[in-house]
Amino acid sequence: MCAFLSKQTLAAGIKRYEIVAPEIAQRRRAGQFVILRVHEEGERIPITIADANPVRGTITLIVQEVGMTTRLMGEKAIGDFLPDVCGPLGEPTHIENFGHCVCLAGGVGVAEIFPVVQALQAGGNRVTAIIGARSKELLILENEIPARLEEVHHAEQEGIEFRFLEAPVAVKGNAKGWVTGIELIKMQLGEPDESGRRRPCRLRIQIMFSISTPLSSRLGKGRIRSSRKRRRV
Repeated sequence: MCAFLSKQTLAAGIKRYEIVAPEIAQRRRAGQFVILRVHEEGERIPITIADANPVRGTITLIVQEVGMTTRLMGEKAIGDFLPDVCGPLGEPTHIENFGHCVCLAGGVGVAEIFPVVQALQAGGNRVTAIIGARSKELLILENEIPARLEEVHHAEQEGIEFRFLEAPVAVKGNAKGWVTGIELIKMQLGEPDESGRRRPCRLRIQIMFSISTPLSSRLGKGRIRSSRKRRRV
């Protein structure tokens, strides 16, 4: 049996648990997971080992409450026990000195890249972590991933503004073909779907966001229409 040593809410429906499991803490490597049961008759579910402390003999699990088992786990208090925690399981992530590595994740998936980021940094790599969420309130581990924290800090110092729940719908240009602005539409989080996730919904509010610097494109969903056939980016 494994006891809950600490419990913390990271975002709505996402909790971090520190669980006493000394043998797993000693042997775990980045990319591995455990299989656990919340009660004797419960189902077995796999959870990524987000972190471990061999000295304390604990492992850290970050869990999103999306089903009965994870919701029951969310009701556990400090000092309560899990009847079964089996691990570490799975093939560890291959780590070597690659040079510059980029790790990308969104939502609760940030918990899965967290141990990989740590292992890559320990292996002498320069690591850039790009993490996202449906809103700023749902972003997790932004303070625990050093590369992310440093880059956000420097970006804000340089006057870069981070905007949430706004989707680009059009790129504006002038007669010379230069990009002059981006048309955005405001979004809001709708009602939870069957998975428990709140999907963004469009509002009838459009914003004109003027820019005077080059525009770089990134991966996204759907198409952005241009007000001109020609544009320089």
